[in-house]
Amino acid sequence: MTNEEITVETARERLEDLVRTAAVGGRTRIRASHGEIAYLIGAQELADLEDWAAVGQHEVSRRSGTLKPGIPFEEALTQLGLRQER
Repeated sequence: MTNEEITVETARERLEDLVRTAAVGGRTRIRASHGEIAYLIGAQELADLEDWAAVGQHEVSRRSGTLKPGIPFEEALTQLGLRQER
């Protein structure tokens, strides 16, 4: 995985290359002149981060006793279009 820090100006010049790098797992830290920081990451890494956030929220809800009841497995399959309703 490639990790680097660059300025916004450099990011503008290299955007296409940076997007390709992010798409294969690289990450770029972009620093603005006023100190703001942003990261350019790939879609898979974003999906993984969202999954971890959902798992964390689930655990917080479970531990605090605010976890809402789920739905039965068969109903979930039906809602996802993986099983016909009877």
